[in-house]
Amino acid sequence: MKRLYKHGRVKFQVLFLFGVVSQFSVFAQAETDKQQPLAYELQVETKPKTYDPATQSRIRVYRKGATKTLIQHSFDCAGRKAGIRDYLSGNGALSALKAYARITFNIEEGMPRSAIQKEAESNAMRTYQLISYKEFILNADQPVNLYGFVFGATDSSRTKAQLIDQCVDAVASFRPQAGHDYEILGKYQNNQCQFQVFDLKTNDQIPISDKLYTCPEKSWKFWKKDQ
Repeated sequence: MKRLYKHGRVKFQVLFLFGVVSQFSVFAQAETDKQQPLAYELQVETKPKTYDPATQSRIRVYRKGATKTLIQHSFDCAGRKAGIRDYLSGNGALSALKAYARITFNIEEGMPRSAIQKEAESNAMRTYQLISYKEFILNADQPVNLYGFVFGATDSSRTKAQLIDQCVDAVASFRPQAGHDYEILGKYQNNQCQFQVFDLKTNDQIPISDKLYTCPEKSWKFWKKDQ
């Protein structure tokens, strides 16, 4: 009797295990049949922000993987605030994970498209070089600092992209005008990394400073009582 009970219990366990494996196989096959996006597929997010061309401007900045790239804007010198820093990418664990998984994620704010932007979206740039971009809506006539990676073009018409690996710590600043869209590129010339800012409305390169903007230091004055 004990032997029959033991045999029956073993048979039940085998049938139960077979049923679990069969269900798991069906579930795994169903999940496999679903069309999953590749980790390195181009992803574009259009954020629902309100853009006022009378008081604001837009800029497009490029980044490469986990290479540190940021802009600094919205300075409040009267309140002694150094400005907001928006990091496109950095050296954190999340940036490293995205680079390892070859994830490129673009964020658009409705700026006009450009030839160099299409180059950045090509498979070679986004998958193998990890190039992506982010567009910002900023207050016009306010200083904007640029820091980090430089993404350039090989021709004056800016139709062919150029990856400038040695330029990862370039700096510059400029003041965007209301109603204008700017694309941030750069070049490597005379052993120097330089940002270039192009106005997409006029298709011209605008003058910029090769120094970061900082709030002016307040000068203290002392008056005598009779003054």
